[in-house]
Amino acid sequence: MTDPRKYLLRMIFFIFLVFIISFLLRDKLISSFNGNAIINGVILSVLIIGVIFLGRQIIKLVPEKLWIQAIQANGSSSIKPVLLAPLALMLRREKPIKSISMSAAALRSILDGVAGRLDENREISRYLIGLLIFLGLLGTFWGLLDTVSAVTKVIKGLNFSNEQNISFVFSNLQSGLEAPLGGMATAFSSSLFGLAGSLILGFVDLQLGQASGRFYQELEEWLSSNVRITSVNDSFNENPNLSSEHNNLITNSAANHLSELANALTSIEADRSRLLNEITDLNSQLRRLSDNFDYFEKVNQKRIPDIEANIKSLTEESRNHNASQEDLIKQEIRTLGNLIGNKDKNSNRKTPELRSDK
Repeated sequence: MTDPRKYLLRMIFFIFLVFIISFLLRDKLISSFNGNAIINGVILSVLIIGVIFLGRQIIKLVPEKLWIQAIQANGSSSIKPVLLAPLALMLRREKPIKSISMSAAALRSILDGVAGRLDENREISRYLIGLLIFLGLLGTFWGLLDTVSAVTKVIKGLNFSNEQNISFVFSNLQSGLEAPLGGMATAFSSSLFGLAGSLILGFVDLQLGQASGRFYQELEEWLSSNVRITSVNDSFNENPNLSSEHNNLITNSAANHLSELANALTSIEADRSRLLNEITDLNSQLRRLSDNFDYFEKVNQKRIPDIEANIKSLTEESRNHNASQEDLIKQEIRTLGNLIGNKDKNSNRKTPELRSDK
């Protein structure tokens, strides 16, 4: 198997190069570090903790590799592995690894457990990389806030009265802006340290990922070539003692499942009968409602001819009444006309008589 210490040597060589570059640029780095010493100190501390943590995770793979080599050579080992603890327990029962028989699901479960433990370490390293970037941005904004407040004080302190010379005012402005602008340059030092720290920690995390991936691939190949993949029936036939125990376990489990299934069927039957009763009640109610509709329809069919006859009779009576009223009115008009005509004739007769008397 590949020795994980190879990746550890790469990490140490990279850290050594970073140390040499930092030593060559020590004056500028020290001045930038002092510009925001609190945040930069936190960034440097997180970087050191992250490098030590990731290096320790690579070193943890060395005992696992030595244990596998000892098993391959001697069939046993005094080393107690951590990642491969389930496999080590299986080897205590059966010394030669080729005599181990397990199902494909059990083998995949062991490999998934190893992969999960390896991924847990990568989660912490990713968090530390993001934390370095965040601290760099935090220090930058902190320095910019101080710079903006200092510039505001300088601008408020300007006085453009007629008594002062313009050159004197600009000289005061220049001297007042020297400190804020110098502080702005040092404010970005936090971003410099944060990004540089994330770059260094990212390379170390890359080495850890390569070492973990290589270890996992070689472990999977070793187990696939040495462990016999069998079915459950084959393992029972090879181990009669385990077969009786597993048979009892399966029998108890089957009894429990049958009991649960019987309870479920009983509840389903009760629900079905209740639903059937509700459907029957609903059908009876619908039948009564249909009968009521039929009754009202019959009653309405019987009453409609009577209503039509009443309407016709009322219409005829109204017509007759209107006709009689018209005749009466016409007769009254004729009588009134005759009276008016007779009155006119009488008046015409009286007029010649009056003229003859005169």
